[in-house]
Order: sequence, then structure tokens, then C-alpha cells
Amino acid sequence: MSDSEIGRLSPLPPERSCWGPLFIGCGTAIFLAVICVGVLTYVGEQFWNFLADQTHRLEEEAEFAQEWEAPPPTAGQAIFTPETVDGYSLVEADDQAQFPALGVELPGHHAIYERGERRLHVAVYATDNAAKEAIFDEVERRIEDESRFPGYQMTRMPNILDFQLATVELAGRFWYSQGWLIFVRGEPHIDIADFTRAYVNAVSTAPEGAPPVEESPASDSSAAPVEAPHGEATDSPVPDQNS
Repeated sequence: MSDSEIGRLSPLPPERSCWGPLFIGCGTAIFLAVICVGVLTYVGEQFWNFLADQTHRLEEEAEFAQEWEAPPPTAGQAIFTPETVDGYSLVEADDQAQFPALGVELPGHHAIYERGERRLHVAVYATDNAAKEAIFDEVERRIEDESRFPGYQMTRMPNILDFQLATVELAGRFWYSQGWLIFVRGEPHIDIADFTRAYVNAVSTAPEGAPPVEESPASDSSAAPVEAPHGEATDSPVPDQNS
């Protein structure tokens, strides 16, 4: 081959190393793996924190309900209509406690409290645990019916049912303990949970003139024994929650 022919030949391309793309690919994979591990760790921590918060909330609510000094089952309207609760003032009281929109048809006590432009309705029903469960089931069924309430949030616990209805601007809390079901409802921006707890505390002590709770003679060795009328118990009567 002549020199002129050799000159016309194209030079061979330089050899390329395969290590560069390999290192880049491995680095990208490691980077993505680190990100995934970080995201999963964060999500896991948030999940466990959520579970811990929910567990603490359940325990706190159960303890509060158990320690509540409930009014006697014969308590009247006066006990359930304190003049002020958590800065709200009583403006109306009646016996219109039913709320057909959610299937609550029990008789009971009803009151309206106001603070400025904020208004809350409070209904109180004497009932047992089985009837409470039936009410919770019916309320849950109606709220989950999209033909009635297309948008909602709802949380159910053993003695509490919270809900918020977007389409009708209504929120509420059902709270149950020791034979009494309390239903507080109002606009969603009002802190109904705080008001409910304040209301429960406000009605936990019977007004003056209510019959005192009789104590067992064993609780005070110096006191004379208290005799109950024939056929009656010396303890304050409480409705059977499991009947």
C-alpha cells in the first residue's frame, strides 16, 4: 500500500473506557437508595408517632370518662343547663333534643350556648351502652351515605364519635359515659372537643338540693350506719350500660 493510500485512511477512533458510565450509574443508584431509605424512615417515624398519639388520646379519654362524676339518672334540666360554659352563655333551653338528620330520635334535654357570633347546640340523653352503640352505628351509616353528605370526616372511639360535614358546614361530637350521651354540634371552626370537656366538667356536680350519694358505713367507722329504704340500694343508682 502506497503512502498516499495510507494517508487517505481514517484514523482509528480512540478506545473509550466503560468505567465512567458504570461509576455514574452506581452513584445514581446509591443516591436514590439513600433517599428512599430516608423517606421510608421518616414515614415510619411519623406513623409510629401517630399511633402513639392515638393510643395516648384513647387512654386519656377513657380515663376522663371513667373518673367523671355523672349526675344521677333522674337528673333534670337544671343540671344540664349551666349558665356559662367555657366562655359561652346559655341563651335557650328546652326538650327538643332530637336530631333527625342523623337519626337521633331519643328524648332528652337541649340547650343553646353563644359566645359572640359563635353558637353551639347541646343535647343530653339518658341511655345505656347498647343504645349508644346503635346511635353511633346509625350516625355513621348516614354520614357515610354520599347521597346525603358527599364530603365528611369522621372518627369513632369507644365512647366518642366526632364528625365534620363539609357540604352543610356542621361539626359535632357525641360523648358517652355512665348512662349519659352528650351531643354537641356547631360550625366546623369552633373547637367542639374543648367545649364538650368543659361542659362535661360543668355538669358533673349536681346543684344544691340534689340528693347526696350515700357512702358505705365501712368508709367511716365513727359514723352511724346508713339504712336504705326496703328494696333500695345505698349506692347512687346508675343505669346498666350493658343492658
